[in-house]
Amino acid sequence: MKLWKTGLLVLLCLCCLFGCQPKARGGEEVRLTLSKTAIELAEGESEELTLSVQPSDALDKNVEWKSSDESVAVVDGGMVTAKSAGEAEITASSGDKQVRCVVTVRAAEE
Repeated sequence: MKLWKTGLLVLLCLCCLFGCQPKARGGEEVRLTLSKTAIELAEGESEELTLSVQPSDALDKNVEWKSSDESVAVVDGGMVTAKSAGEAEITASSGDKQVRCVVTVRAAEE
């Protein structure tokens, strides 16, 4: 009985040391994929980015969206809106995983 408990303890320690990546229920590592890695918009235009979390049984599906420069582009739930000419990076995060999309905003034509 002691050998069984010792083996379980060793296995638990190894899992903690080498298995700290976000996992799905089946043990697969979670992967994030954005619908696009770069977009170009004119000032005032919008485009929606779609985030895919795989596998479908991932334990943490909470997503946080951020813009590196909100004076250039803002993001709300994946909807990117161009504000002014320049470049910004949109980041979608879930757990410790991140994916990015570069947004280039050109001046609106008059």
